Amino acid sequence: MDVTPPARPPGLKEGPKKPPKKFRNVHVSFKKKQAVIDSFDEMGMAAALLKHFPHLRGPPLDTTRKKVYAWLNILSELVANSAVDDTIDPTDDIESTTNHEL
Repeated sequence: MDVTPPARPPGLKEGPKKPPKKFRNVHVSFKKKQAVIDSFDEMGMAAALLKHFPHLRGPPLDTTRKKVYAWLNILSELVANSAVDDTIDPTDDIESTTNHEL
């Protein structure tokens, strides 16, 4: 006697059920970013990308290159802001603004 599988509706899509994950939305920790930036300073962009992201090829590698340049810009802004904060003396600035004569 032949056994038939239970009837079920056909799938709506052909092919794979879920698309492969992309590297685009992966969170990168600050330590990893700092390691990549340090490698960039020592070896250059191509070697740093090959060292830290060996699994990337083609467009994802170009996207990661752009991300690294963005990290460098953000880091330079943070360093510039912290340098400005270091030059400001809050007690001196407060005293000079409160001792105005009317």
